Amino acid sequence: MSLVDFAELCLIDDKVDKELDEELISIMEMPNGPEIIESRLAGHWAKKKKIKCKRIWLKVNEEIRAERVQKREGGDLSHVLFSIKQRVEKDEARFQKYYSISLEDMSPYTLIIDCNHIIPEEIAEKVIEHINED
Repeated sequence: MSLVDFAELCLIDDKVDKELDEELISIMEMPNGPEIIESRLAGHWAKKKKIKCKRIWLKVNEEIRAERVQKREGGDLSHVLFSIKQRVEKDEARFQKYYSISLEDMSPYTLIIDCNHIIPEEIAEKVIEHINED
């Protein structure tokens, strides 16, 4: 199942989405839980639940995301870009509908890194620097 198909399913049936989100929140609240969690809503949940942690968003525009996905997975660039745009649209609708959260809202994040024109090593350097701040 593609991410776009999954997003469509979740718009129709909120059970899957809500179960996954409840599990994620439960893991985030564990005293000895993982140090790093990757999820589009993890920053929002951490802020809402007052979980003391660094909340980092890696920002990249859709065109560059499509180029990177195509390089990694292959496929036609226009199709990859279309799929990304569909997923963003469906995710935005879903998160608004279920949680009143917009993916455009960056307020939960303690660091936002523009990853459009920097290499992975620079991203890692910025993340490590932020993590090491008191």
